Amino acid sequence: MRLTIGIAAAMSLYAMLATAAETIEACRSVASVSPPAADMPTVNDRNRLRNCASIDLYYGLANKQADARDARLCAYIELAQGEQSLPTQGAGMLMTIYANGSGVPRNAQLAKHFACLIEWQRDGIERLLLNIDEHAHTGKPVGVCDVAPFWPADDICSGYEEAIETQRIAGEQHAIASRWSASRRDAFALLAKAADVYAHRRESAEIFKNDRPARMDSIRNQFRRELLDAIKALDAPAGLPTRDLAALDRDLNAAYRTLTKAVERAHAENSDVYDPLTPASLRAAELAWLRYVDSWQRFRAAEYPQTSPERLRALLTEQRLAALRAVREEFHLDSYWPDA
Repeated sequence: MRLTIGIAAAMSLYAMLATAAETIEACRSVASVSPPAADMPTVNDRNRLRNCASIDLYYGLANKQADARDARLCAYIELAQGEQSLPTQGAGMLMTIYANGSGVPRNAQLAKHFACLIEWQRDGIERLLLNIDEHAHTGKPVGVCDVAPFWPADDICSGYEEAIETQRIAGEQHAIASRWSASRRDAFALLAKAADVYAHRRESAEIFKNDRPARMDSIRNQFRRELLDAIKALDAPAGLPTRDLAALDRDLNAAYRTLTKAVERAHAENSDVYDPLTPASLRAAELAWLRYVDSWQRFRAAEYPQTSPERLRALLTEQRLAALRAVREEFHLDSYWPDA
């Protein structure tokens, strides 16, 4: 048994060393690859793009218009300033731009050159190089965060991924609203106010104060997806749930009571740890949800009278039930959970 484990460990170590050696050799083979002079920023570009963020320009984040050319120029500026250790700037963005052929001819060798400049562990660089090769066969876009890096880059990647998701949701919602009449948009504006209040109350009750920003953005996006799903369901009622509403209401009431008891127990032991989650904040979120549901029903009655109010309520109840269940995991409440 000991001999078998020793051989397995030795083989694993050998494979790791061989892979590392292959990665080093692959990076050495592209070390001298240079970008075309025409791709580099001019003095005017450097002045125009002072304090830019290439990832914002590439993906159209932070209220910026997506512009692959300016993203490339900005990434070179970042690289010249020594900002190449993170995948969301400098070398990481240039890898993405040349791998995908974004505003420039696709250049896998140049993409690999920049991938090798990112200050990551070797296994991360290896995965990036494989992604670039895979793109040539599948056409799947190469992203700046295709490899989960170590902290703090992982938090930055998560944050940008959530920002991209926020933008996607907003774009899809705008596309739907653009087909609405003016009166329907006005009616939805009233619903949106109730949605904002509910979202704020949820943040107070459901986001752990020590969460990193990317986690907070993830929870906020979950609510945005819920809102979008409800909008889409009214346009396509076949997507509304058919589950018995009375059973859903019983499940929701039970989940709320149980969660409240767990939060009471948690606060009795560690009140400062669990703030702002309290029984009172849970109650405020629940009341805001009820007003949110009422606003949805008024919107449905005015604009989608053919849609069943029970089925819309069932969808909103399913969403709320999932949100309450997620709080247990978010706040690590298992040790305070009441016995069944």
